[in-house]
Amino acid sequence: AGLLWCEWHRETGQRRYRARARRTVRCMKKQVSEGSVLYRAPLQLMMAEMICRQNSKNNLQSAYAEAIKTAAVCQLPHIEAVANEKAGNCCLVHDDKAGAEQHYQRACKLYEQWGAQVLVEQLETKISHLEH
Repeated sequence: AGLLWCEWHRETGQRRYRARARRTVRCMKKQVSEGSVLYRAPLQLMMAEMICRQNSKNNLQSAYAEAIKTAAVCQLPHIEAVANEKAGNCCLVHDDKAGAEQHYQRACKLYEQWGAQVLVEQLETKISHLEH
């Protein structure tokens, strides 16, 4: 749900969505501080999304890289795939087509392993549009 709040805030500019995203982050931080490993990668992804939505290039790539790495280490391929896709989207926001393509390619492989063929097809369409 937190990623949706971030996306809706970006699309609409409504502060209530940003507030809900921040509330979600606080809850996730609490879970991580209490030892829940499963929240670590999604929390890092949420933090990266919030940095991207602020149009801040500072630490942007490292924020997504950390979320992707944590998801891989925790063996959460679905989170790793989403993190790669979101990183690709953020690269596009910052006019980095090469970075976007790299992240989308990785997300495609992970979505394919997960069996999410519709998502693979959607990303392949995005990739083909990058090349034109």
